[in-house]
Amino acid sequence: MGYPKLIDTQEAVHHFSDDDIMTMGARAQAYAVYDPRGPIAIAATDLVSIEHMRRFINLAVGDRPIRLFVVEEARAWLGPRDLTSIGDSTRL
Repeated sequence: MGYPKLIDTQEAVHHFSDDDIMTMGARAQAYAVYDPRGPIAIAATDLVSIEHMRRFINLAVGDRPIRLFVVEEARAWLGPRDLTSIGDSTRL
């Protein structure tokens, strides 16, 4: 899954528990067997989202860039990128 990903939590309704965030982070880390994995840009504006996404980032670390932004910064950081080395010519 070497393509760029944007997680936009700006209008999220918070129903996640700590266990849910732990599960999401563990699942993201499990995909390490499919390296190279693409960058993840996370857009969060409220304190609950920021707290959840920081926890996710700590759990989902690996050999790929991952950062927390506001949406405009996230889009600028993700693209355009040269994805030909991972077999995907898609641009954001």
